[in-house]
Amino acid sequence: STDLLSWQSLKTSNGKFSIWCVNGTWFIAYSTAIASPSTAYYYSGENMNFSNFVTINGISSVSGVAYWNGKYYINGSDTSLEQSKSSMFIYTDLSQIPTILHLNIGASGQLSVLPDGVAFCYGGTPAYSQYGIVVVDAQNSVSTYSVTLTDYNAPATSIQYFNGYYYMTTYKNTPPTISHTLFRSTTLNGSYSKVKYNNTEEVTATNITITDDYLITVTGYYIDKENNVYKQANPIKATVPILVSNNKYYTMVNTTAYQSNIAASATLPKVSTASGLYTYIKAKS
Repeated sequence: STDLLSWQSLKTSNGKFSIWCVNGTWFIAYSTAIASPSTAYYYSGENMNFSNFVTINGISSVSGVAYWNGKYYINGSDTSLEQSKSSMFIYTDLSQIPTILHLNIGASGQLSVLPDGVAFCYGGTPAYSQYGIVVVDAQNSVSTYSVTLTDYNAPATSIQYFNGYYYMTTYKNTPPTISHTLFRSTTLNGSYSKVKYNNTEEVTATNITITDDYLITVTGYYIDKENNVYKQANPIKATVPILVSNNKYYTMVNTTAYQSNIAASATLPKVSTASGLYTYIKAKS
């Protein structure tokens, strides 16, 4: 919908959908049952009707889609191999045969674009919280980096890059609660530290969105280009990643869609410099 007030149904099903949009192209991974392998489709155009989508043959259980360096990257399972292993399908043209990298890695997270290439997080050992980051560069070379997240033993869910830092989201399952936390590091390898608001409050994050000026979490925190951490005055606990378009934020809480002006939702401070002194001016909501 263009106004978030009325919606057109594209397809109804008892199965499970995952949806991405990169470089103006829509991707759908659809399975007939929650635990079943998925079928992947893509479409690029204005007439958004499910019947116009084209099947991407040879791919199932898609977990991530990205566009980088003039190519589409799809992380999924090769239907000719064991479904529990991940492969990277690389397309210059989605109608042509892709380059396929068999990564021999189990369950993996969403794809993201880093300065080093296209990346995703995977794995983790319960005892010492070791995680992996897989990066595919412009020459299709695959590099694996090891990461330590202190006191966390659940798989990392995403990796993003913003203003000199690699940011990673993960969770800690301590029944009856699950703690979601944001970590960061200046290097891909090594130890990641918890991001904190006011140097004391741990920043929670289940999903993060990168814009030109901010890193934003669905839990109401945001980070500016000076790496300052802020907290929204009246955050909503979104259940999907925040999208940015036409100077507005869009997100959902369960089945309700929301939009907000960027200045109003974040109450962002602006910085001006005069005679070596920094003056902070609070933006009007």
